[in-house]
Parts: sequence; structure tokens; C-alpha cells
Amino acid sequence: MYPPAVRLRAKIRTAFDPRTAAADLGRLLDLTPADAEAHRLVGRAWAAAGDDEKAAAGFANAVRLGAGHLEDVLAECRAVADTTAART
Repeated sequence: MYPPAVRLRAKIRTAFDPRTAAADLGRLLDLTPADAEAHRLVGRAWAAAGDDEKAAAGFANAVRLGAGHLEDVLAECRAVADTTAART
């Protein structure tokens, strides 16, 4: 499947099936390991699945690969914190 389509499918699946979304993105990263946006989306998917360690690794890789993603990663982290706070 074409990488933009995989990216879009993962964004949609993150809301309903984040583990499958992370797996899709893992396959995308096999093809394009330097894709900072895909790493950020992996972080988002794992955060939605409740796996903080994998989420942090995805976010860290996104920032390491592209410093321009720092604001996006911070926004993702704020969203995760807000969601977690709303659950408790």
C-alpha cells in the first residue's frame, strides 16, 4: 500500500484500534525508517493503546529525526495527558 494511504489509515484506526494502527505504521517504518511523521504517529497510536514506553519511544524518534516535529510531539503529549486526566 502507498505510504500516504497507510498513514491516513493509521490516523483513522488510532481512534478505534490503536494497536493495529501501530502495526501498520511499523510496516511503513520498515520501508521508510527515517520518516519522522510516521514515528510521531506511532507514538500517538501507542499512547492511545496505553503503552507509555512505546509511545515515548515513537515520540523521541520523531524529534530525533526532525526537530521540527517537537511542537507536534508536545501537542500529542498534551492531548494524551488531557485524555488520561479525563478518565480519572
